[in-house]
Parts: sequence; C-alpha cells; structure tokens
Amino acid sequence: ISVRCDDDPHIRPQTASENRLIGFGRILGDAYTGQLLDIMTDPDFRCRGIAGHIVRLLLEQAEGQFIGLFLIDGTGRPEFYERFGFVQANAETDRLMYLEVSS
Repeated sequence: ISVRCDDDPHIRPQTASENRLIGFGRILGDAYTGQLLDIMTDPDFRCRGIAGHIVRLLLEQAEGQFIGLFLIDGTGRPEFYERFGFVQANAETDRLMYLEVSS
C-alpha cells in the first residue's frame, strides 16, 4: 500500500494498492477553519488502520493552516475522531465535532 498526496489547493491524501483506490480523505476550508470530509476506506481493506493513517496525514498537513477543524460524524462512532483530539460540539443533539489546531 502506498500513499499519494495530490498537490492541489485541497488537502487530499489517498491510499492505493495495485492502482486501486482503497482510502481517501480531504479537508476543505478557508483562512480560519477547515472541514474534514470523505474519510473513506474500501470495505475489503477496513480494520487495517488506513482511515486512521489518512486522518493523521490530513491533520499533519493542516497544522498551521487553520484555527480549527470540524467534521460531521457520519459513522456513529465518534470515538474514532476523539482519539485525534476532536470533541463533540453537543453529544446529545448532533454529530458535529471540532478540533482546535492553533490559538
């Protein structure tokens, strides 16, 4: 498995195995905040740490570019993002999560 990061305005790491896209994630944002989007892993390659690796790469690349990052957790497993420092904005009412990256 190799990791390729496209050099474009969006932060978008991808993982590929034998030219097959198996994982993807991106951040879109402005000068203040970024949104973590589309963290996906091919079902045949899940539970191998690929999504976590993609999130780590995105967070490394986002460092110093945003005041904070947010996401909407569509997994129903907020603990996945909490291990990277994200906190739920309101655990009882929504799936919005936030991470302060610089102050």
